[in-house]
Amino acid sequence: IRIGQHADQDSGDSLISNIICLSRLVGPRLSEYGNKHQKKITYHTWGSGRKIVRAWIAQDFTFFDKNGVELSLVERSSDELLSLYPTMYYMKVTWRIQKNRRNGQSLKIPVERAHQA
Repeated sequence: IRIGQHADQDSGDSLISNIICLSRLVGPRLSEYGNKHQKKITYHTWGSGRKIVRAWIAQDFTFFDKNGVELSLVERSSDELLSLYPTMYYMKVTWRIQKNRRNGQSLKIPVERAHQA
């Protein structure tokens, strides 16, 4: 985590550090958010035959300000995202697929500014 704290914000080290911090809070199972293979997309097939991507995608993470207004992060530069960071109050992570079959469940996670990754 310390390496990620000192790494460039767009680096792999920073990303891994943030994922580790998130996993300490929510304890995701690989089967709920990841692919089986690095270069091949894994799909989950519902009983109806409908297929969805198993891995987390950008739309599974939504960020909100203190008034509950969603902050749009789509197609923003790193600098724009950093300028929005002070207004972020919490985020929601959505699990499209879960082992417990509570598919589509969202978890609200408040921003913790005292111990940032």
